[in-house]
Amino acid sequence: MQIYIDLLNGFDSTASLQITLLNSKINKEEFEDKLLLKNKNDGLDAERQEFNEILHDKIMHGQNGIQCRKFITVTVAAINFDAASTRFFNIESHLINCLGRLGTELIALNANNRVRLISDILRDVDSKIYPVSREEFARRSEKMICCPDYFEFKKDYFMYNDKYARCLYFKKLPQSVMDTIFKDIIEMNQSLIISKNVEFVEQSEALTLLHRKITDMKQEEIIKVKKASSASNGAFVDPIEGTQLAIDKAQAQEFLEDLQERNQKMTLCQFLVMLTADSFDELQQNTEALEIILRKYQIEPINAPYRQEQAFSSILPVGNSISFDKEHNIQTRRTMSSESTAVFMPFNSRELLHENGLFYGQNKLTKSVIMFDRKKLKNPNGFIFGVPGSGKSFAAKLEMIFSILSTNDEILIVDPEREYTALAELLGGEVIYISENSQTHINPMDLTENPDKDDKEYNPIKAKLDFMLSFFSAILGNQEITPIQKTIIDNVMHETYKKYEKPTLKEYYAELENYENSVADETKSAVAYLRQTLHLYVHGSMNVFSNPSNVNINKRIVVYDIKELGKNLQTLGMMIVLENLWDRVAKNRAKGVGTRIYIDEMYLLFKSEQSANFFYELYKRARKWGGIPTGITQNVDDLLRSELARTMLSNTQFVLMLAQNATDRDQLSRLLNISHETMMYVTNSSAGSGLIYADEYGTIPFENKFPSDTSIYRIISTKFGENLEKR
Repeated sequence: MQIYIDLLNGFDSTASLQITLLNSKINKEEFEDKLLLKNKNDGLDAERQEFNEILHDKIMHGQNGIQCRKFITVTVAAINFDAASTRFFNIESHLINCLGRLGTELIALNANNRVRLISDILRDVDSKIYPVSREEFARRSEKMICCPDYFEFKKDYFMYNDKYARCLYFKKLPQSVMDTIFKDIIEMNQSLIISKNVEFVEQSEALTLLHRKITDMKQEEIIKVKKASSASNGAFVDPIEGTQLAIDKAQAQEFLEDLQERNQKMTLCQFLVMLTADSFDELQQNTEALEIILRKYQIEPINAPYRQEQAFSSILPVGNSISFDKEHNIQTRRTMSSESTAVFMPFNSRELLHENGLFYGQNKLTKSVIMFDRKKLKNPNGFIFGVPGSGKSFAAKLEMIFSILSTNDEILIVDPEREYTALAELLGGEVIYISENSQTHINPMDLTENPDKDDKEYNPIKAKLDFMLSFFSAILGNQEITPIQKTIIDNVMHETYKKYEKPTLKEYYAELENYENSVADETKSAVAYLRQTLHLYVHGSMNVFSNPSNVNINKRIVVYDIKELGKNLQTLGMMIVLENLWDRVAKNRAKGVGTRIYIDEMYLLFKSEQSANFFYELYKRARKWGGIPTGITQNVDDLLRSELARTMLSNTQFVLMLAQNATDRDQLSRLLNISHETMMYVTNSSAGSGLIYADEYGTIPFENKFPSDTSIYRIISTKFGENLEKR
């Protein structure tokens, strides 16, 4: 509320504000061009067509084929064009700042955008119009493009281009439920326009008006008291107690205090609605539907008899203020304070509909489809959280599938629970099974060359040190590495790469032995301790990572299945896989291909400070190298025991939350600065429902009731070992 008050207080009496909510039919051609998936002839076009059918159904039926667009039109009085331009620039900056604090993006419309908007209202959203040139604007030719062929105004409705329309206005609206009223009207899912026109009264003039009004009411009160006293033979009687005069006086006094002590302004407001239909009978039905909604709030709309043209002029989003043209605009208006005016500011619900976005379901408040492109964030790295049964894995898989179908990105998945193997196989991907007995080997000593030759900061050997420190921390039982141990590990690593072109842990172990034999006695014990610990992973029963890499993958979706490694090796296996896949990320970067990296049960990486640091550095490096890592876990509490994990989460810009337990919910609320009221959307929420936290794009409640009779649903829900025909 305070943000809206601040927004209004940024205006003065030389400017007016028009807020327009336009419910209109979705432009089918534009919808298909921007949102539907394009075929690629890669064997997955059947899934693309199925996804397109789902999107079409969600939009055309879930939203009844109606979209709600919101506009702000500002009008200023200025001495010349340059002065007006400066005012508009300052007002635009003010609006962007205020609405940005709400996570709402403001886009300035150019002249052609506005012609398109008027055409959408007066002709049809599907009508094709060409861009208007400067010369045509100078001749005012745009009217021929966006205006209808005719208008015919009747007593309480009018017609244009075979459409029927009716304008209504409201004299009295209860402030306590004003935002609810208009929300209910929008949810009628009919073609309509709501317009709120606001003018601002100069502060000195407003104070004078209120003082005069209060003085007049006091005079009226004195007269009534005298009359009552005479009638009661001098006995005191309060003749105005409980009367409308007493109520008006108290309200005026409160209004005066708002202006003098609470930094508010006086505004003059209009509230109007325009309904449209294809026939007169339909218009009558739409009017009755509106009246039913308003009856709940004891509001009677006024039909503006014989003033339909003036009401229409006031509704059209062209900035026709109340006082601008009294002859051609309807003059009903209501005096309000900034706070009362701010009650109806329709920018609470955020919409995410990016042209290249991935499908995440529907906005739970507006039922609009959510198509969000994480790449628009400054930092697209993210997390997916949810208790068992909340739909966490389903949400992750849906994002993966849509990425494969709609982008050129590649998908790499670290899978400790064999959750994603069926998905990869069914989509023609590759699964790399890593276990103590498998013949698949990943060499943790492999170096990732810098794909950017102009980047002088990156050194592959120095970058390997972070991994080696985390590696030794893990095999030492998640102990912290001491300064002496760090020096030993670093020295041996440099010596190993100096002697061998493609060393393995076996060569590193040999160099560690040599180093042990060459150092002074006081250091020998520290070297011996590291060597003896490493022996198990080179020559012992856990030597699965001591051989040269024989993994050569070229599929777009790859799963590293480490389920069979067992608990003793899983954390280590996750680290080694993550280190290894950076070679793929680097090569993709050189090709201009994005890489999405999913790490399931990522809380395992935060068992020690060293492995947590490794993961933290990975997250930082990913953004620079075109990677988008996503951590997935149900164990939020375990994860947040790490201070580094808390830091990462508080700085992240994308979190998809399904149902949470009370402890996790409270922690996430604090770390992400989300209100407890909003967090109720992840309290006992049904499977597939929750919140999307998207930093500057806001926090959006969503639900995803994905149709179960589709092949995509079967692909997502198929478990390892279940039978489903592979692609």
